Amino acid sequence: MSAYQVASLAGGRLRPGRLGRLTRGRGVLIAASAVVTLVVLAAVCAPLLAPYAPDAVDPLAVSEPSSAAHWLGTDDTGRDILSRLLYGARPSLLAPALITVIAGVVGTTLAVSAAWLGGWYDRVVSGALDIVFGFPGLVLAVVGAAVFG
Repeated sequence: MSAYQVASLAGGRLRPGRLGRLTRGRGVLIAASAVVTLVVLAAVCAPLLAPYAPDAVDPLAVSEPSSAAHWLGTDDTGRDILSRLLYGARPSLLAPALITVIAGVVGTTLAVSAAWLGGWYDRVVSGALDIVFGFPGLVLAVVGAAVFG
């Protein structure tokens, strides 16, 4: 079918597809999603993309500026900054993702069990969560750092 035949079947105008409707007017969302996707792919593919091992020391290339050999330069011990950046993105992305998954599983389990069982258990869980949510997150982080080191 030609574009003219499709347009005539659609009432004289071409209708955008589902992807076109989802992305219309959301340029910032698409750009941000692309950046996050690139960062995640770079972290996952770090062994393939990194030109050097992240802990490889080159004493002849100490504090070098960016060059063809070291795209982002080297640090004060001669390690390639690009390689360290790619490998460092892995734990930096994994830790928050793991914390989010654990919090989601624990929160969902508590909420479903409190709704299912009800009674005194629901009151205890709701009261404990009210106390936790009553404190600002930064205060809880400082207290957690002080208690656990």
